[in-house]
Amino acid sequence: MQLHRHHYLQYAQTRLDEAAGQAAVTAAFDAVACQWDVYLQSPHPASGAWRQLRAQIHTRSREIDGSTPAVVRLYRSLPHDTADAAVLRWRMRMAPEAIADLMGLDPPAVTVLLLTAQRQLPATALEQLEEHTPHS
Repeated sequence: MQLHRHHYLQYAQTRLDEAAGQAAVTAAFDAVACQWDVYLQSPHPASGAWRQLRAQIHTRSREIDGSTPAVVRLYRSLPHDTADAAVLRWRMRMAPEAIADLMGLDPPAVTVLLLTAQRQLPATALEQLEEHTPHS
């Protein structure tokens, strides 16, 4: 929690509004805490925690649309892992190694996701992601 809370919150508030983002992060951490021993047995505990956060965001995104149009288009155009990596890289300005750590992926997998986003999206879509500063 201490290691990733800030980035989880920043990401959730990029996808939702501030209050819903906070609720999603809290719910994700609560769910992970209830099954912490199961997460620790997996080869990449951070991957399971990231999926839990994304599930909590998905549940709340049906109730509220706090995303900017650029983020909404991104998630309509790309698979979720690819869109997540793009948001973390271009919206939140995280380094690929930090993205890998946060999402529980190997760094080469993140590189592939980012290259996929660059190939599938027009340059203007990535520029629009960079234009908005996320909640801190």
